[in-house]
Amino acid sequence: MEENFEAIMAEEDAIAYVQSMALRILREKKMKKTELAKRMGVSPAYITQILTEAEPQNLSIRKVVNLFFALGEPIEFSCELIRRMDAKGYEKKLRNKAMFERNEGFGAWCPANADDVMSGLVAA
Repeated sequence: MEENFEAIMAEEDAIAYVQSMALRILREKKMKKTELAKRMGVSPAYITQILTEAEPQNLSIRKVVNLFFALGEPIEFSCELIRRMDAKGYEKKLRNKAMFERNEGFGAWCPANADDVMSGLVAA
């Protein structure tokens, strides 16, 4: 039962976050809900419903993407593990780039000389 409660709370947090982001963008761009409704091809009442109700009906991922597209702002989905994995990948990419820039890259992994490359013993 506790697991179900946590899942429900995570869903509620995600909905509240989507609503908050959209409302902040509307304010920042000084866009009216009627303009957003036109861009999305929905009624202004639907915009009010998805942005203000605690349990908006039919707020699918497709609708969320359409909402942010209409706001002119692409949305990104992620989770904590993906953020950590991306950070590690980015750090590795930076380390590899630094190693390559110091001319340690190829030589550190494969100490071949120019003759080996020219003779076809190793790939260029």
